[in-house]
Amino acid sequence: MRLGDVIEARGAQVTVSRPGKLTCAIERGSSVRVTHAQGALVLALTTGGLEAQVTPVSSGEALAVDVGPSRVAVHGTHLRVARVGEHVVVDLTEGVVSVGAAPRVGSTLGVLVSAPAHAEFSAADAQGTIHVTHTSSAVRAAAVLSPAAQPKPMAAVVPPSPTALSRAETRETAPIPSSTPAVRVEPRPVGPSFGNTPPDPNAQSIVAAAVRACMAERLHADDVTVVVSTTLYVQLRDDGWVHSARFDPPVAPDVNACAAQSIYKTRFNHGGELAIAVSVKN
Repeated sequence: MRLGDVIEARGAQVTVSRPGKLTCAIERGSSVRVTHAQGALVLALTTGGLEAQVTPVSSGEALAVDVGPSRVAVHGTHLRVARVGEHVVVDLTEGVVSVGAAPRVGSTLGVLVSAPAHAEFSAADAQGTIHVTHTSSAVRAAAVLSPAAQPKPMAAVVPPSPTALSRAETRETAPIPSSTPAVRVEPRPVGPSFGNTPPDPNAQSIVAAAVRACMAERLHADDVTVVVSTTLYVQLRDDGWVHSARFDPPVAPDVNACAAQSIYKTRFNHGGELAIAVSVKN
């Protein structure tokens, strides 16, 4: 495939494959245009739908699906994206995606959605209109795609679903959203292995120390004093588990991914909202 290519699946499904990286099935009656072919594959979905199995990547995006000015960015997952006019539906059965405005360069900053999830939004304003349901029965069943694109195990770094808890230590990391759009997210149950963990009275200190460690590991300037400061805003469930978190100002994606591993595994002894100021000097 080359930049600008248009793929129209008229009488049958069309399968696009990058061996060991991804398999994408473009459904019959659908049309896509290739807007980026080097590195991450970016497909602009004009009509219809597509389903993809994507091997996780350690950083960046392996696949992105643009619908109008909005983007569904894939880090490693099994998902289906479909559009009817300006209405977009995403069914996520594995992994994590980011939904937001399509950036000119760099990674997509928007709503982080983790499986299982059924999401709907308007192509004109993804972040302002998105509605996410994490009920498994609401998620469209995944199609069987090429085994060449089966994902490697990933470490859970977003609030885990009950089916993902047994693999929580071996799943790839995913960034914490750097913005807080108006998103309605249904409550997610906490699995038994996390639910039995007692609250930690030093949870705030533990999270702050973990974030500082992630920052310190990624300061590379020589002969220069570097000071990094940010505030971690956390929304807690009534049982003390982290429901969502964001950094303001945003931190580097690899710091995001590193810190998320500790943030979502720490249980506080209260609910509500919390702001944790973090800084590191090198």
